[in-house]
Amino acid sequence: MFALSGMDRTSEPITNVATRPLTQIEGRASFWSDLRQATSTALLLDYDGTLAPFAIDRLAALPLPGVVPALQAIREQTDSFIALVTGRPVSELRQLLGLADLMVIGSHGWETAMPGALPVTRALQPARSALLDAAAYLAAEHIDRSRIERKHASVAVHLRGLQLDDAATIAKHVNSAWSQIVAEGGVTVRPFNGGLELRVSGWDKGTAIADVLETVQPDFAAYLGDDDTDEDAFAVISRWGVGILVGDARPTRAAGRLDMQAAPGFLDDWARVLAKARRPEQRSGSRQ
Repeated sequence: MFALSGMDRTSEPITNVATRPLTQIEGRASFWSDLRQATSTALLLDYDGTLAPFAIDRLAALPLPGVVPALQAIREQTDSFIALVTGRPVSELRQLLGLADLMVIGSHGWETAMPGALPVTRALQPARSALLDAAAYLAAEHIDRSRIERKHASVAVHLRGLQLDDAATIAKHVNSAWSQIVAEGGVTVRPFNGGLELRVSGWDKGTAIADVLETVQPDFAAYLGDDDTDEDAFAVISRWGVGILVGDARPTRAAGRLDMQAAPGFLDDWARVLAKARRPEQRSGSRQ
């Protein structure tokens, strides 16, 4: 299902990377040599806070310059699998990236879209859907409805842009209101960078990438993410490779760390290292 196949169209050229030193991964000095030695690879990427700066308007969170052409260049590597893993709906992420030819795992694993295909959504029990409707209703008693996002398998309350004291007070009230729903079972409340979310249990970023990597079976894989929702992925990626925390240092299950502004360079380097590693050796001038 998850073939390691190339992209049909030509990506934009990546410039000024031929002589630039490889991006340093804090805590993982062997990262690039591990990648170079692998015969098949997989790169899985969170979006918000990893490839795109946060924005108060979540539909204005555009990728950092250089991210899109770098993603395309990696997609061209025939022995490298790549996918975006996000809490956003698939359609929303595709709109922000302007790309439809990458695999996207959306809604924390409840949606999956192969390159160029419509997303496949995992079925949700009607009782769970009713709980989410109730959660959205209860949250609306404490915050404007424009800050409540009802997704397929979760309800997110967006607090970015509020005064810290106001955000903390609202989060406390919403958590309290949701506690009666959590008590019924089958749902959990998790913080994310800029809010909190009540999610139906069963799928998260960890189970989602494990499902994919069990099929792809790469020699080496990396997962990049920035917040609490990515810790599920960091917890399982060590079976195949390395988790990399993007952003400020904090307690994490990730083995390495990277500043967000270095993410485009990291992607460039991934494509560059693979292209060079797969190039046939040139032996002109060698002895016969």
